[in-house]
Amino acid sequence: NIRVLRKDFRELKRSGRVYQDEKGSYSLVDSKDLLRGSITRYQNVFHCDGYQVITDSKIKLREGDEIEGMLRDDKIVLVSVIKLSHKPLVGVVSLIGKDCVVESLDRDLKGKFFLPIESLDQSTKLEIGDTVEVQPIAQVRGGFSGVFLKKIEGASVLDQAITTIIKSVEIPSSWSSSLQSSVNLISEDSLNDQFDARTDLTELSFVTIDGETAKDFDDAIFCTFNKDGFHLKVAIADVSFFVREQSALDLEAAKRTTSVYLPKKVVPMLPERLSNELCSLQPNKRRRCLCVEINFDKDGHITNYKFHRGAIKSVARLTYTEVEEQLLNGVKDTKYKKSLEASFALFNKLTINKGYRGALDFSINEPFLKTKPDGSVDNIVSRKRLTAHKLIEEFMLAANISAADFLSHYPEQGIYRNHEHPESLKIERLSQVLKNRGINWNGDREDINNLGTFINKVNKREDASILNMLILQSMQRAEYSTINKGHFGLKFPKYTHFTSPIRRYPDLLVHRLIIASLDQKEFNFDGLQLTLEDCSIKEKSAEFASKQVIQNLVCNYVKQFSGKNFSGYVTGVKEFGLFVEIPKLFTSGLLHVNDLPNDYYRYNARHHCLDGKRRGNKFSLGDRIDVFIGDVKELEGKISLYY
Repeated sequence: NIRVLRKDFRELKRSGRVYQDEKGSYSLVDSKDLLRGSITRYQNVFHCDGYQVITDSKIKLREGDEIEGMLRDDKIVLVSVIKLSHKPLVGVVSLIGKDCVVESLDRDLKGKFFLPIESLDQSTKLEIGDTVEVQPIAQVRGGFSGVFLKKIEGASVLDQAITTIIKSVEIPSSWSSSLQSSVNLISEDSLNDQFDARTDLTELSFVTIDGETAKDFDDAIFCTFNKDGFHLKVAIADVSFFVREQSALDLEAAKRTTSVYLPKKVVPMLPERLSNELCSLQPNKRRRCLCVEINFDKDGHITNYKFHRGAIKSVARLTYTEVEEQLLNGVKDTKYKKSLEASFALFNKLTINKGYRGALDFSINEPFLKTKPDGSVDNIVSRKRLTAHKLIEEFMLAANISAADFLSHYPEQGIYRNHEHPESLKIERLSQVLKNRGINWNGDREDINNLGTFINKVNKREDASILNMLILQSMQRAEYSTINKGHFGLKFPKYTHFTSPIRRYPDLLVHRLIIASLDQKEFNFDGLQLTLEDCSIKEKSAEFASKQVIQNLVCNYVKQFSGKNFSGYVTGVKEFGLFVEIPKLFTSGLLHVNDLPNDYYRYNARHHCLDGKRRGNKFSLGDRIDVFIGDVKELEGKISLYY
């Protein structure tokens, strides 16, 4: 019987007695060929005894796990995990009985942890829903055994969510005392270096435009009309002046690679003395910068640019809301009046060019959480994307493509932000989903090249936000690399990140590369690709952390609607059920296959649907569906739905 044979092979594979390669072939594992060792991790690559470890995607390793593996082509192929790392993880108490059962929130080690009741600290009162820290011990039937370490206290849901995500994603959130002391010794006098007339820009009316709560001002702009069109200066904080290569500060920034933005809290890449003060382009303070001066013709096309170091003194710290008001009602009579007027005129030209270029402009409802003083959510509304936001985006894009072009003249390597063409399988899926919605889109080369125009048409529909989300799901992630592959979404042949060195390590590297070229000095390219890959991975983790905390807060808000009916759209189909997006609540939940109308459902992977074989029920990706809110697990960020 083939089913029995497959089951036997799975059991042999699980026990480590046979090995299945990438082609699906099995081979017997000889115990003499096995190596044992402890897992280490460098830039998200696992190693054991100096060899890179190759693992099945279903097996998640943690640093400190002890493994058995076979040596194949100078790499260790994982056979089994023989001992779990004792590194603590975070979980939520789901049951208190003979054992205390904890559901892990760790991304790499999911499952139930069974903690003997007698091992708990008697002074700590635990309840279902409490967040705790656990030390893994061993794999047991149905999950893992573990030891209770401590209960994670929090004054509010927000505090608990932030503490939990920082621990479970392992976000570095504190500074060593020696590093903090060295930063505190940096004097403001270093900002008073003299520059020549060409690079001392302190008399020009630069302004920063940011959100109301921002403190790390990376960029400032100054714009003028000229006889050929426009002249734009984009001044970016000269972080590389303070963060020298291979210094303790640099090593810590390279380890973090990005600032993590959570609701009401920022975990910065650099100490706040730098990120919010010495590097930040604060108003009426002399600050060092790396400036790009860009000339545009009358139609807003770049004719030439140049980079140089310098100093500025911003005349105003503007917010997006203030600039939006001046866009609508006219620019106030201030020092920056002429600059802002020229900025508005240039922005209009750049917007037209963006349309001609066919750049993708997604329209997705993002939640803005209005919180109470205790950190809980009072209301959720759609985040407004102002014209002022778009103005700064366009100016930063101009600076970034200038930097990318500058780097492309390097004969060795560069630093690029690539967004590759979507994969054919995802495009095929998207085409099928759109046809199910009555939209004729074949996904051929012409359709893909004109995707920007198609999105603009879709945005006129009532279900525009969901369709935008489905289109976005079919795109690849943007990543950093030393090799230029272009940017599909923005429709640029080359692109990089230059404008945010306070909060992104790749931008800092781009600054160093540009400055090395300007100073005609060598740049060390050793290990650069690995560093950029690490930046891409940690960017993804930072995004996950931010979304998870928002989801925790949304779940806390949604609990009040338990049992209430909402309209939604199917945004994911799996064998076990449907993922349903509920636009009114800015979140999604799982409608398990057992909670669908009574039928025998088969999962159709090709058409992305669940087909009822007895009564003819059918649920497809993109379908509109009415659901009720069921169980809500706020710290797990999970919402169960029923039909």
